[in-house]
Order: sequence, then structure tokens, then C-alpha cells
Amino acid sequence: MIKKRCSKTVLVAIVTMAVLASLLVLPVFSANENVVVSITSDPASSGAAPGTTATVPIVVYTVTDLGAGTLRVTYDPSVCTITDVTAADLPILSKNISVPGLAILSAMDIQGHTGDVSFANLEIKAVGIYNETSPLNVSIETFKTYTGIQDIPARVNNGTFTIVDVFDPTVTDLSATPAAILNDNGRPRIPGTNLSQLNATVTDNIEVDTVTVDLSPIGGSAEASMTNIAETDIWTITVNATAGINHTHNLIVTATDIYGNSNAFEHVQLTVLRRGDVIRDNVIDIGDALYIAQYTVGLVPDPGVLLGDVNPATGDGAVDIGDALHIAQYTVELVPEP
Repeated sequence: MIKKRCSKTVLVAIVTMAVLASLLVLPVFSANENVVVSITSDPASSGAAPGTTATVPIVVYTVTDLGAGTLRVTYDPSVCTITDVTAADLPILSKNISVPGLAILSAMDIQGHTGDVSFANLEIKAVGIYNETSPLNVSIETFKTYTGIQDIPARVNNGTFTIVDVFDPTVTDLSATPAAILNDNGRPRIPGTNLSQLNATVTDNIEVDTVTVDLSPIGGSAEASMTNIAETDIWTITVNATAGINHTHNLIVTATDIYGNSNAFEHVQLTVLRRGDVIRDNVIDIGDALYIAQYTVGLVPDPGVLLGDVNPATGDGAVDIGDALHIAQYTVELVPEP
């Protein structure tokens, strides 16, 4: 009689433990319905220049209670080689990278991981030439939950390793048209005399991404964007100048390709002049008015319409005594700065 009671007690305990185990495992298993194992194909993360190494993560997305797993990764050994595999979120790692074109890796932890889990990191060295690619194909041997050690179904998003460009863009044929402009103080100008078109020819063995020019010396942006002229290698921008007057400036042009290689060694020259400053001492005073007056009677050389033609505001194509009078009136604050 006592023996039968013991048997019934043991049976009840076993059934109870089985029910409890199923209650713990089933929610974990049912949660793992959209698990994806992924390696990126973005060259910024899964790419390297010839002879260099990139760290490429293997990520398990939307997983619940991941405790362990074994993966195989195949690749083209003529393009790249996996030199190492390092641990990520699952710190206990075993690896076999002895066979070219194949990496076998197992990772686990003493706790479960939920969410987007970094399974391991592949250290991949580029051994081919630029622009070659290799597939990074993943096959799942097994994924296990930590609780109950149950199988986790998952699908795969294979990646690509790219040998990226290491060559800077080439910048040539820089020009400013016109090469000298008037300062811009808000008063109207002879049309076009306060504007210059800056051009640069930019070429690259892959693809140019951006071209900028540093306009801060003349009062503009330090990274002003230049625009590509369609179906050409010419990049352009039209500029004015509110600063840097009476100076010739070397405006640095920076060209960057789609892999981040940059050339910031070339510049375009632009001279900024002060309208009315015919003596070129960077001030407008009675001396400039006197010079123009002397020019009108043939005593001094022509100061040129660019600087001397100040009246009317949009110019009349000649330097005469009216221009001298405007400058003289400006010195006593009767009229705006030329």
C-alpha cells in the first residue's frame, strides 16, 4: 500500500514538472516566429580597402531567449579571407577558420538574449582588388533557446563583402569668372560685377559624391555645395563677397567620392575689390574722389569702370566727375557707400 502511494506521488510530481516546463517553453518558442540571421552588404560596414580588414557583425534579429547557436559562413577566398571570429553578445565562442572559404562558429551564454542580438564578429581581410565582391552566405546548423534548450526557427539574410575604393578624386581646371569682383554691401551694382562663377573639374575612378568650396574668407559658408553640370565632370557655384575685401583669396575646393575618399588640396583664386577705392588702399575717402577728378582732365591713368563707375548705382559705363562727386558726398555721409 505504501509503495503504491509513493508511485502515485512521484507520478504527480513528474506530470506537474512537465506541465510547468511546457508553460515556460511554449511562450518562448511561439515568440520566435520572425527570427532573421543577417550579414550586411553595405560597403561602409562590410567592406575594406585592399590589404586591410573590416569587422563585420552577424546579427540575429527579433529573437527571444537565444542561448546558443552554430553557424557556417562561406565566402570567396580569392576576394577576402576571414582572419578571425570574435565574441559579441554571446561571450562563449568556438570557431574553425582553417579551411579557406569557410568559417564555422558556435556561440553561447549562461543566460538568454532577447531582441536584436549580435551573435559574433567576422574579421575579414580584403585580398583581391578594388571593386571585387564576395558573397557572405550563412547557413544555420542550430539555434537554441536558453530556457528548455528548444530549437529556434530562423531565416537568413546573406551579405556581401566589397573591396572598396581607396583613390581620392582628382580636381583640375579650377576657375573663377570673373576672377575679380566687387564687394557686396547691399547697394546695387553694375549687373554681374559682384558675382563670380567658380568651376572645378572633378573626376574619380568610382563616383563623385559631393564637391564643396570654402567661402568663409569672403563671408560665405565653409562648406558651400557646388552643383554638377549634367553630363559633364564640371562642378559649379555662383558666389558674391561680403568680406575679405581688397584681397585675393585661395578658396579650397573639397571633392569626396561615395567611399569617403577626399581631395582638399586644390583651390580657386578670387579677388574681392572695394567699389570706389580707386587708389586701392582699402578705404574710400576724398583721395579717391580727387583721383577721379584728376583722371577727367588727363592727369592720371584710367581707374577703370569696375572701381570708378559708382554713379548711378547700376553704373553708366563711364568714369566722370559725377563719380568723384558721389565719393566726396559719401565722405561726409550724404550718400550711401559706393
